[in-house]
Amino acid sequence: MRQILVADADGPLRAAIGHAVDEAGYAWTGVSDAIECWQQLRSNPPDLLIVDLFLPGTNGYALTEALRAEPRTSELPIIMISGRTEQVYQRISVDLGIAWYCQKPIDRHRLMARVTEIFAAPSRITDRVTTSQV
Repeated sequence: MRQILVADADGPLRAAIGHAVDEAGYAWTGVSDAIECWQQLRSNPPDLLIVDLFLPGTNGYALTEALRAEPRTSELPIIMISGRTEQVYQRISVDLGIAWYCQKPIDRHRLMARVTEIFAAPSRITDRVTTSQV
């Protein structure tokens, strides 16, 4: 079963994403800050990371850069979630190879459709970033 790590300080949002993941038939683990995220990534690397851009303890981009530098996680697909709408965040996402920059509020059906796409064709999907305001 595919494993998804959801890293967001917002407990209700994390739980809502987790519920959608459950309904789609995937397993998930939720963490609320960078320390927990790193612990989980090192002990049990997931098949996909869904992370808030402004995760307490770091930001999603710094986390992504660190993951790309480690052989074990260099190819990990990442969905970045954020309430920020400025184009600069989308450009940074493209540069870092993030699979999808998803603007809040999140539509769980669209999120899970994107997760399914990523799992179906990771090399094709992670080479492009699309943005959605849902």
